[in-house]
Amino acid sequence: MRRQLKPIFISWNKDESFEGLLVDFLKSLLNDFYPETKIINSAQDWLIEQLRLKKGPFVIRHAKDLRKIVGREGVIKPRYYFSSDFGQRGIGFDIIASDNESTSSFYSLLLAGDRCFSDKTMREMLQAKIFTGILRKDQTPKIELDAFAQNRILSGMNNYKPKPADSNIKLCHILDAGKNIENEVSEDQLLERAFRCLNPLNVFPFPSSRNYTHYLDEIQYADLGEEDEIQELFAALIKLHFCNSNNIGGENIIDKYYQFLKREAPSIEACEAVISKFKDSVLKLEVKSSHKGQKAIPKKRIQVAKEELRGNSLELNVTRFWVKESTYQDLLSSGADLHINVNPLRGHHPRGLPDVV
Repeated sequence: MRRQLKPIFISWNKDESFEGLLVDFLKSLLNDFYPETKIINSAQDWLIEQLRLKKGPFVIRHAKDLRKIVGREGVIKPRYYFSSDFGQRGIGFDIIASDNESTSSFYSLLLAGDRCFSDKTMREMLQAKIFTGILRKDQTPKIELDAFAQNRILSGMNNYKPKPADSNIKLCHILDAGKNIENEVSEDQLLERAFRCLNPLNVFPFPSSRNYTHYLDEIQYADLGEEDEIQELFAALIKLHFCNSNNIGGENIIDKYYQFLKREAPSIEACEAVISKFKDSVLKLEVKSSHKGQKAIPKKRIQVAKEELRGNSLELNVTRFWVKESTYQDLLSSGADLHINVNPLRGHHPRGLPDVV
């Protein structure tokens, strides 16, 4: 007998594990963590106009390929690349390589209903509203640090409310914004990368794999939101979300999105077929334990260790364990036998040695 699963109206609780129908859960995320139709329409129109003007600078994700072309060593992001860096490729604007902070900050503004972009250029938004990440001054060429300063580009992390990350929600790009697009670096290619990076239609909110272990139909995934079939499902749900009768003008928003990408928009029937493949799929999210301070030995416990623990054993079962040098020396001098069972969570902790005595 199939167990009873949660109904479609799901109130997201970031502190609880979840098990229920995948499609219902994703629809609830669209209701809770997606900007209103009108502001998405305005934001996309603004973005398309800014890209049409080609004045820049424009923000894209990571851009490891650009670092190789330009030939200046350093971190992958944030970086500042000048139009002159691209030589005969004929690129007429500067590029800023960012992490997801640019996407996250712009998305948070839209989620809050902030239309600050409506009377600003892309440069002005990058100066006042769109964050590009924390500058690593020791690993960024001086010429680029000077460009960030002279252009007054806003570095730092997204601190706007509501911030999806505060609810353990990751913003997944549906069409990859972090890797190079199939064709060679050109002006049109960089404009498309900037479009993919900031456009909320290319973003789907999904519980972060940093906070939850993902399962689909009892199979564990490292990050379900990065799976190709799930991203196809994201795109189908967004299409139907905007074509819903309650979202007036929604279909036009979708058409403009695919027109810019020079792609054919999927039909409603095609989207429904994608969704139907997952109609019985069960999503399970398991909250990962907070490791900070897990099984930590209280200071008072250390102070009485010489008296209470002498000749005894203290056993800890943890996923990782660390102590300050002074605490370690206190433990040694206590005369206690300290046995630590360390079982690192694969892929999320540095490698450790189990059963360290």
